[in-house]
Amino acid sequence: MLIGDFDETLFPSDQRGGIFNRNRAITFSTFLDNCNLLNLTTIGGSFTWHCNNNGLCILSKKLDRGLANVAWRLAFPEAFVEVLCRLHSDHNPLLLRFGGLPINRGIRPFRFEATWIDHEDYADLVDRAWRSSNHNITSALGKVRDQSIIFNLAVFGNIFRRKNKGGKQAEGGPKVS
Repeated sequence: MLIGDFDETLFPSDQRGGIFNRNRAITFSTFLDNCNLLNLTTIGGSFTWHCNNNGLCILSKKLDRGLANVAWRLAFPEAFVEVLCRLHSDHNPLLLRFGGLPINRGIRPFRFEATWIDHEDYADLVDRAWRSSNHNITSALGKVRDQSIIFNLAVFGNIFRRKNKGGKQAEGGPKVS
């Protein structure tokens, strides 16, 4: 496994600004193939080297990377390289991680909270949302979900913010339509 500055790009997308040198990229690619080296998955910034002129970034390239042979990759299938923020160099530091790629969770799916049932206004909220859907079950479930989310924020607030401030759970709370 190798990690560091290889001073070459492989693809036109590894560069912003300047002129991509296809012949040098082919030579670098041939070198990697001859050595049976694979690029490790990289997260973070797309570029690892930046050329600045009077405070303006005029050229950025992916010159730094992690490479490994197949045996190493099979031994460490969860490994990846993270491009960190640069501070005092024109290169971004690289960090080799072994814990597996972070999961992009996307939008959190709706989750029913059992504590809603105990609140005196929640049954009315569900009843109103259900009846306003004209007997369409998909629409009814969507309205119950949407009203429950609004209800949760209005009555219980942001539980994570409350926990950080040491606050207590709201009792009663405003009616939500």
